[in-house]
Amino acid sequence: MPIEIHELRVPTPGPAGQPWELAATVFLPAPSALPAGPNLLALIPGAGYSRGYFNLPVPGASQAMYHAGRGNIIVTIDPLGAGDSSPAQDATAADAAAALDAAVHQVVGGLGAGTLIPGLGPVAIGATAGVGHSLGGHLVTVTQAEHGTFKGVGLLGCSVLGTRFPLAGGGSTDSPAEADFTYAFHWGSVPEVDPTAEPTDLASLAGIDVALGLPVRHDDAPWVSRSIPGYVSELLGASAVRAGDIEAEVLLAVGDRDVTHPIEEEAAAFASAHVDTFVLRESAHQHNFAATSEELWKVVDTFVHHSSTFDRRVQSTEFAGRFQAATEDEAE
Repeated sequence: MPIEIHELRVPTPGPAGQPWELAATVFLPAPSALPAGPNLLALIPGAGYSRGYFNLPVPGASQAMYHAGRGNIIVTIDPLGAGDSSPAQDATAADAAAALDAAVHQVVGGLGAGTLIPGLGPVAIGATAGVGHSLGGHLVTVTQAEHGTFKGVGLLGCSVLGTRFPLAGGGSTDSPAEADFTYAFHWGSVPEVDPTAEPTDLASLAGIDVALGLPVRHDDAPWVSRSIPGYVSELLGASAVRAGDIEAEVLLAVGDRDVTHPIEEEAAAFASAHVDTFVLRESAHQHNFAATSEELWKVVDTFVHHSSTFDRRVQSTEFAGRFQAATEDEAE
């Protein structure tokens, strides 16, 4: 399916006289291939990463293209204060959530009115889902709790109970100073590479990612954000408090080795939501760098479709737990 890619600057509420903008990329199935009432999926990256994390520059490593190729409209968004979005040094977690909510509504409204993308007529969106990786998951959590932006929300490698870094010798630490970020973020052996080289596969991509600095970046790449929002600590605290307020379809997904608590414990924090879980095999925290990443994308795609028809008044347990069984059967 042909996919069009469009870059946007979306204005959002900011201080008087200082409007903010969020950088966004829209992945749009060709108009001739768009289904009626397509779903829109907003993808939000984590700290140290930009929206390019969802469109990594090696063959088969673009989550955004995967979902768009299945008839969804995808919008990847840099959070306020990160990537190509406005720096907004004094922004709060509430500001970031309000900005994300405003941006999503502007994209959906612009598509519906036929004004978002030149030459594209009105497109009525079926349902809107928000999926965030790591810190992006915390932002999605607070945005949903505050504004009810999405029909379904997905948190990938995101702990509302407190980040814990796995250690190669066993156990974990909650101290970034003690963390081995290469081990926590990437699965398998990571080669030493020239960070200025062009990546050719997932292994060289991971090598470049590490060479650019973890967690604080010292150089740029299409998937990197050298800026980290100043509201990070506030956002982590807010997501822990607000997770139980979400009334929506929720997907929690982690890697075999990730920075979260056991996924069943994480799920219990979403007391008002219908939660499903998934563990991506042979993956560390940066799921899209894993050779198995497409298994996660399939789950997310199914989740987006299911959340479009979800009614919490008739929560069914039939769907719960089926992700894991389906992907394990395919892997055998």
